Amino acid sequence: MLAVNVQTTDDTEVNDIISKNTIRELSANVKSLTETVKSQGEILKTVVDLQKNATGSDISHNSGTQIHSSSQLIETQGYSASGKVSAGMFPHMQTVSQTQRQNIKEGKYINLVSLLIPVNENQSDTQQIEADGSILLLKPKDHRLQRDLSIHEYIEAFNIYKNIVCEFEDRRVELDMFLQDIIEMATKFKGNLFYEYHKAFAKKVAAIKLTKGLTVDWSIRDEKLYSSVCLGRAINTCGVCGSSLHSTEMCNLSDTSQEKQLFPTKAESYNTVF
Repeated sequence: MLAVNVQTTDDTEVNDIISKNTIRELSANVKSLTETVKSQGEILKTVVDLQKNATGSDISHNSGTQIHSSSQLIETQGYSASGKVSAGMFPHMQTVSQTQRQNIKEGKYINLVSLLIPVNENQSDTQQIEADGSILLLKPKDHRLQRDLSIHEYIEAFNIYKNIVCEFEDRRVELDMFLQDIIEMATKFKGNLFYEYHKAFAKKVAAIKLTKGLTVDWSIRDEKLYSSVCLGRAINTCGVCGSSLHSTEMCNLSDTSQEKQLFPTKAESYNTVF
């Protein structure tokens, strides 16, 4: 039994020695791997720095030959090498006063006539002497602001308004639909009824924006307002057949009417007094 115990003890010591040696070898391998990774990282960093330096030198070397062609390419797209742009890049930019542009942005009511008056027109101040001897400067009232626009003037002014609105938010389709509705009113009804509807609608929209803070969709017709403005108004009818679906020029009987005036019938000729 003693011999067996001695043998077991010897095996245990041998295993301990082997384990310790294995751990030492593993530790040495890990240390070596760590140093290798560290060395590779330093090598990679050096390579990256060399690439950066090489790229920078290439750019500086080629900048003199490429800057002219690059400038030409950029300018053809509306930009220049100096960071400036071409005015042609902004076809819908409108030249109105800063106050008008700000009022449109805030959703206030805009008299479309004011958008057709040139910005550079400076009206002279008028003087009003008060009872205490002080002088009050007043701007003369522009009579043009009180007139109604024709449909052609309206389209021009509303397009200016639409372009300014679209500088701040994309509502071009919505406003185009409103404009189409206005054109249909101008075609259907006599007079400037379309402009009455616009002014009433725009003032209502501005009031909703001011009191409720809500943005109205212009593409949706206000049926109640439309009825109150248009009810009982005279409509445009064909001068030949009386239809409201087409104008006199588009009537298929208009040619017959004109021929009748140019070439009267025999009965009409007999009744003609010379």
